[in-house]
Amino acid sequence: MTRPGRRTRAGATGLLLSLVVAPLGVALQGAPSYAAETTPGATPTGTPTGTPTGTPTGTPTGEPDEEEAVAVATPLKVRLTSLSPGVVPRRGPVVMTGTVSNTSEEAWTDVNVLPFLGDAPLTTRDELDLAALTPEETAVGDRIDAPGAFQGLGDLEPGERAGFTVRVPADELPPASAPGVYWIGVHALGTNAEGRDAVADGRARTFVPVVDRGDLPDSEVPVSLVLPLRAETTRGADGSLADPEGWVDLIGEEGRLDRISRFALTAGDSPLTWLVDPAVLEALDDLGRGNPPLSLGPPERVPDPDAEPSEPAEEPEPSPTPSEEAEPEPEEAGVPDTAEASTARGLLRRLDGQLGSADVLGLPYADADAVALLRERPTLLARALRLARATFEARDLDADPVVSPPDGQVEPALLDELADDVDLLLSDRGRLALPPGATLEGHDVVLSDARVGAGGPAPVRAADPLALRQRLLAETLLEAGRADATGQSPRPVVLTLPPSWDPGAAWAEADFFDALEVPWLQLDDLPPAVGELEGGLAYEEASEARELGPANIVAARRLVRQGVALDELLANVNDVLDRVTGAALGAVSYHVRDRPGDGVAAADGLRRSLTADLEQVGVFGTDFVTLSGGSGTLTVSVVNDLQQPVTVGLDVRSDGEVRVEPVEPVELGPEQRVTLPVPVTSDEGVHDVSIVPVTSSGVVAGASYDFVLRTSQVGRTIWYVMAGASALFLFALLRRVRQRWREGRSRRQPVREGSDA
Repeated sequence: MTRPGRRTRAGATGLLLSLVVAPLGVALQGAPSYAAETTPGATPTGTPTGTPTGTPTGTPTGEPDEEEAVAVATPLKVRLTSLSPGVVPRRGPVVMTGTVSNTSEEAWTDVNVLPFLGDAPLTTRDELDLAALTPEETAVGDRIDAPGAFQGLGDLEPGERAGFTVRVPADELPPASAPGVYWIGVHALGTNAEGRDAVADGRARTFVPVVDRGDLPDSEVPVSLVLPLRAETTRGADGSLADPEGWVDLIGEEGRLDRISRFALTAGDSPLTWLVDPAVLEALDDLGRGNPPLSLGPPERVPDPDAEPSEPAEEPEPSPTPSEEAEPEPEEAGVPDTAEASTARGLLRRLDGQLGSADVLGLPYADADAVALLRERPTLLARALRLARATFEARDLDADPVVSPPDGQVEPALLDELADDVDLLLSDRGRLALPPGATLEGHDVVLSDARVGAGGPAPVRAADPLALRQRLLAETLLEAGRADATGQSPRPVVLTLPPSWDPGAAWAEADFFDALEVPWLQLDDLPPAVGELEGGLAYEEASEARELGPANIVAARRLVRQGVALDELLANVNDVLDRVTGAALGAVSYHVRDRPGDGVAAADGLRRSLTADLEQVGVFGTDFVTLSGGSGTLTVSVVNDLQQPVTVGLDVRSDGEVRVEPVEPVELGPEQRVTLPVPVTSDEGVHDVSIVPVTSSGVVAGASYDFVLRTSQVGRTIWYVMAGASALFLFALLRRVRQRWREGRSRRQPVREGSDA
């Protein structure tokens, strides 16, 4: 036990062992995924080679025998939900609240929560970055057990959770004369069947800045916050969202998308930037309409633009915008139900309002794997960007097109294939020497700050709002101090939240935006491009290995082709091509990188469904056709069993010896059939022939009519024989007539008179 009012001090043995364990733990955890820029005399990130200013990162300063817990997860899970204020105040305590959960299978009794605080400040960004990598088992501060500083929670059965509030008294807080960034957090200790010891059974920690209020930094660090609106939008075989239950979870009060929207509302008038996949907006729209399957459109034809408009009986109502449309109820019971559909509509209206008043970066539709498509099929990425632009315009949203891979990496050599007006949002990979705004291969580039984005230290969830808030406050304080010391301008910070960021259930308690109201930090728009980005954004092999492969790209292209065929076939107003293209892009989305087969299966399922729709249009006739004389007229039936009008052309395919007169495309209404004469000429013989329904551009669109054509010259020979016989008969007849004429003339001639008569 320790004496009240004093911090717990480790013995010499514990200190020595912890000094050995800390660097080892860092090594086992692995180096960071970026190489930090360092200055002469500074400690390189992840490479503790000396003693930086203050206490070396990872050096234990008080908790005894922590090395025993290196390989064992703590049975009590501690979560910090608030730290108030976010900066050590001039007077008064720092208050921390949170929860302790018993995640073990045994009961823990007499559970106490005590705060702890680091002894010495971190004074550079490199030190702070190294500290954030400290293994959670390493002691980084001294427990404070002053009266009123700790709280007893009693007993916790397996699965039970209890809340706590602890205070670090003002006289225990670091003085303003020692500014910098300090460790702060809590330990939970309890008793189990093996007894009680001084090793923490649960812990949570973060950073807290200390400033001299009489000597505040003169520099103000611009901070840009980028909120992601990304989610998987895979479509099923009927074109509806493939996982409606998952989407219902996303949009509810405890859902990730709803939390992000509400989190953004607390920013007030502060500038925010949204990174938006437009497919998410369309998915919410579909949920609001009951998640309907793909529609082929109405049964009416496209109006003739050259026709005289008829006078309307009354003034028509203006077409509603997407947010003003009537709110239909789901037609059938299922997912979503009526209440869930209403929730989706409400969230979409709120997001439309938020996006309409903020800067928006528009991702390729369905969050397509831009790097893989640039490498294998740039035209498919161009299609994703066009569809994204059209979707934003339909919602009256102004969005700048951008490519932003989740890992923040792109291969510079591929950027020649990217349209000039598309920007890049990437990661600086912790390289503080890189400008956050620059140009690369003719494209504007914004670099997110990987250090700030790494969030808080373990075991706290790195992307927890409170952890991010404290990391941001700490990093900007040290950046402002560096700028003051060197006379340079502070480096702007771009904090891009993770693609699937969830603020969590306690996000409101973190008080994220209010705590950022400090003199050295200013929320701002994204930084402008300043010069060419040089040196250093090599594309890592690990990122290339995760790119989607040819199978997904082929599946997407095949589905797009099927959508093109159906779009050209239909003669009504519809959005089939856009919808099918959007579903196809889901097969090449970043969201299916870890399970590419699912993307292929989804695309193939919808393609088969569209094939069945196309086969509702077909050409029919007899199986065997004989032409006498090498030419004639076939009679075929063209059938449309769809509920929509179509325009069908005919294309004849054979061995090349069958020639067909062109047949004008025919328009068929819903469930209509027509009979067409088809003039055919063929050489003598037997031929396999297919008459295929095609679209206006010649794409096959329906069931073909396959038959055997036989051409015979027997008829022609008979005609030759009959003609010869007729000629012979006519010749004989003429000869007989002539002979009869001569004989008759001889009988009619008078007898000559002679001398003896």
